Amino acid sequence: MANLLVISGYWPSRTNPIRGVLIVEQIRAFTDLGHNVWVVVGQTIGRRKALLSPQELGLDPKAVNLISPRLTLAPEIVSSYPFFFRQNVKN
Repeated sequence: MANLLVISGYWPSRTNPIRGVLIVEQIRAFTDLGHNVWVVVGQTIGRRKALLSPQELGLDPKAVNLISPRLTLAPEIVSSYPFFFRQNVKN
């Protein structure tokens, strides 16, 4: 049994339950093999969605942990400026 980390930009939400279904099915396959999975789905501040829990998606709650940190996104044109670069490195 292994501990796996999955970082994804997609996960089903209440408003869009079909988004990220492929990720959910991959995680289901990992848990069926006996692995524990940590899933990180970042959400932009001001655009947070109510994500469906692993239990609501039929995943084993003991094997799947969902983490959803808040992210700050800067416009691409200024993202290389020193302040934003330091923020990206710090996060």
